[in-house]
Amino acid sequence: MSEKVFNLADAKDRVDGDKEFYEELAAMFLDTFDDSYGALKKACENLDSKALTELSHSLKGSLANLGAERASAVSFSLERMGRSGNFEGLNQIIETLFDEVGKFKLEVEDLKSRADW
Repeated sequence: MSEKVFNLADAKDRVDGDKEFYEELAAMFLDTFDDSYGALKKACENLDSKALTELSHSLKGSLANLGAERASAVSFSLERMGRSGNFEGLNQIIETLFDEVGKFKLEVEDLKSRADW
């Protein structure tokens, strides 16, 4: 996967350089991710194409807006699976999303002490 876990320049642009606002947005996303992830897993278990498409589309947009490029790309893969109805490798991609959001969370934590914001 060639995308960065976290694209700092993109994140800064999206919030006009307001680090505090970015941290609030990231915290809100991360606070609700477990619920979103649970709903996504349920959609996968039920092979619910519509729910998978809608949930992954929402996650894709939120993650892209936060500069979480890799997690957003994984969400896009899930969205495509939902649209196509081809669920081959679905469980692995769901786990990859969870891992990538975990990496993004670490980047957000690291951001608090970064001087290059």
